[in-house]
Amino acid sequence: MTIYIHGFGSSGQGGKAIQLREYFKSINEPFIAPSLSYVPELAVATLEELIDSYEKEKVTLIGSSLGGYYTIYLAEKYGVKAVLINPAIESSKTLKRAVDLKGVAKNYYDGSSFSWNASHLEMLKGYAVSEVKCGEYLLLLQKGDDILDYKEAVAKIPNAMMVIEEGGTHPFEGVERHFEKIRTFFALNGTMVNRHLGKLGTDGFSLVLFGTKVSDSKEFCKMVNQESITKAWFFASKVHKEQLYPGDKLPYLTHLGNVMMEVMSVQHSIENAELAIVCAILHDTIEDTMVSYSELEKEFGEAVAKGVMALSKDETLSTKSEQMLDSLERIVQEPKAVWVVKMADRVANLGKPPHYWKASKVKAYQDEARLILEKLGLANRLMAERLAEKIEQYKKYIGT
Repeated sequence: MTIYIHGFGSSGQGGKAIQLREYFKSINEPFIAPSLSYVPELAVATLEELIDSYEKEKVTLIGSSLGGYYTIYLAEKYGVKAVLINPAIESSKTLKRAVDLKGVAKNYYDGSSFSWNASHLEMLKGYAVSEVKCGEYLLLLQKGDDILDYKEAVAKIPNAMMVIEEGGTHPFEGVERHFEKIRTFFALNGTMVNRHLGKLGTDGFSLVLFGTKVSDSKEFCKMVNQESITKAWFFASKVHKEQLYPGDKLPYLTHLGNVMMEVMSVQHSIENAELAIVCAILHDTIEDTMVSYSELEKEFGEAVAKGVMALSKDETLSTKSEQMLDSLERIVQEPKAVWVVKMADRVANLGKPPHYWKASKVKAYQDEARLILEKLGLANRLMAERLAEKIEQYKKYIGT
């Protein structure tokens, strides 16, 4: 059951509610858009009672504006998936304007008015979520929102899947363009990739899901020092200069660049993104070149050296399986940024295998990727979904 939660002064017969109701009816999936009281306590009580009447595993939420604020509270309480459409993150501050206008607010559905005062703002504060922990979210944001700042939602839920569009308005212009995306988001099962993805066409949503497409990339670049990345790239260029990538015989920098780009595609969702990017560039320096731990520590610091060391296999161990398990055990002792690099490395390597690999090796490589996902997937949901997608696609090489 998908429940739509409307915004301030709207109703279950508002524009988005009608569009969503028609869409879910067309795909024969249950949907409800209740008309809620303007009194926050009554509105939330109604929604809680409604959710409690269903199995929570089967409930999904869509919230717009003030409805997005309620949705975050409910998604965290019940642990359900939620779509937020231009959500009001600081609703008590935003809606203080209505109090300033002599306490009279307008109902946009029928033009009637209702009382809105400071007591209602206090009620709203009771549903504030200090830290988003439990729910899974898809954010639909438009920069042209003239009431809310989309950056507040990005900052509040940085690990969410996101669609951020230029222009637009507070009601979110053309929201119907994203209904299939909403359906697919609800269909995603954990870190596994749902088959519906193949039906989405080429509108870029796969980038939203597996790379979290964020238009304002410059905002997130503030989290990294470009000089550090440039230094790491030139260092790797020198020490890997004679090395070729197995199978394709391309310069090994091609692989390092692929891993770096995979990490950068989700950098906004990584705590210490700079560590992740630099380790991505340098991840094979200890294992595949003459560079030592001490040299790396001297050039890039202890955190980078320890991360790269954890990402390096111990070739004194007798089997590949032992080497991988040992490396994973060391990786989980490092910051989550290093975990992301290992997943990104395997994503980059899950292309067409070298022609000389036997089917048994191809299958073992896929199994190893599943192990990496199992051990490290919790570090970053976006990269985990990306790796799950590549594992699924790799099936076509089994037995060829």
